[in-house]
Amino acid sequence: MNDVHAEYWQLVWFFSMEESAQEALIGTTQEQWFIEENKDNSGANYLMGLCHALSEGWRPSNPLADELSRAVLAASEHLEPAYWIFKSLSNSPEWIRAREAATKLLAAEKILIHPPKKPFVIEDLIWVDHYQHASKIRGKPRGWPRRD
Repeated sequence: MNDVHAEYWQLVWFFSMEESAQEALIGTTQEQWFIEENKDNSGANYLMGLCHALSEGWRPSNPLADELSRAVLAASEHLEPAYWIFKSLSNSPEWIRAREAATKLLAAEKILIHPPKKPFVIEDLIWVDHYQHASKIRGKPRGWPRRD
């Protein structure tokens, strides 16, 4: 199995986890997904990044994978900050659908990849042309790898 497939299945595992396990795994990230940082909801950009990584990458030919992708894409289309507070996000219809589809997909495909044990590094999963880290805009790069 190549790295792209392994990353996909790690993301599927994340979306299949119960709320408490997802919350414990989110962690914090200094690499904000969007330049518009929201200090009151720092995990929102990270979670939306996971949604984009899952929906834009490789996926198997399986109706459950399609359902998972649709549910995650529907979640990612919500742009109001209150939606991305994890307590409300995890109880949203889209997130519940995503968890159910991911759980069924893992069972159907009998994947031997294990659940992720640490937060994902968004920049390792996906690249977005318009993304720039806020510290670069402020003129204070913190030594992270630049992609100029």
